[in-house]
Amino acid sequence: MLTLTIGLLRKRPIYVYGFRPPAQVVIGVGSIALITRDLILAASTSPMHFDSQETQIA
Repeated sequence: MLTLTIGLLRKRPIYVYGFRPPAQVVIGVGSIALITRDLILAASTSPMHFDSQETQIA
């Protein structure tokens, strides 16, 4: 998990998770996912728990 803090007036943490396909990941409402051939990225404003093994994000 990678944690970023963004915002000009009110800083909010953004949690970013990475997975390698063929991981099956359920992304909840309010989360964003980017799916490519080699990587699945999921971002959320609240911490999430997955049953799949995460990949290190550089």
